Amino acid sequence: MLLLALLTTPGLFAQRVTSGLQALYLFEEGSGSSVNDVSGVGTPLNLTISHPGNMTWLAGGGLRANSSVLVSSPGAADKLRTAIQASNAYSLEVFVDPLNSSQNGPARIMSLSNNIDYRNFTLGQQNADYISRTRSNGNTNGTPDLCATGQVGAGIQHVVFTRGTDDVERI
Repeated sequence: MLLLALLTTPGLFAQRVTSGLQALYLFEEGSGSSVNDVSGVGTPLNLTISHPGNMTWLAGGGLRANSSVLVSSPGAADKLRTAIQASNAYSLEVFVDPLNSSQNGPARIMSLSNNIDYRNFTLGQQNADYISRTRSNGNTNGTPDLCATGQVGAGIQHVVFTRGTDDVERI
């Protein structure tokens, strides 16, 4: 199973599964406009911050979005696409500290997409709900949403989305 992880607190790394890992971001860079894939798997899928001034690097590892910003790979995420197609299953994992429960959108936490209307998957926040969208569920935008209603809370939360080989999805 493919695993893509975004972590904001390195100490939490010990609490997670690592089998099948494809991409891992610890946000330990501390400054600059790049986030490095430290998974050690294949060619690193490093990310670029479109407007570094809209982000704050957190001491000890972490990145806070202060306003709208895109953190993306400069090219296609081929290693993720290939792994998802080969396994027909994947998990997305993030340790996130939501600043509020009034996000519109969904506000993307992580996504593999061409643009805002054509996505392979998205894990995001819509108000106080975590939602996921998967293109294989229907249209190119991945709707209808899978929703974890009322789960956005204060403090660091461990959020995992899984799509199994049986096509069952869970948050």
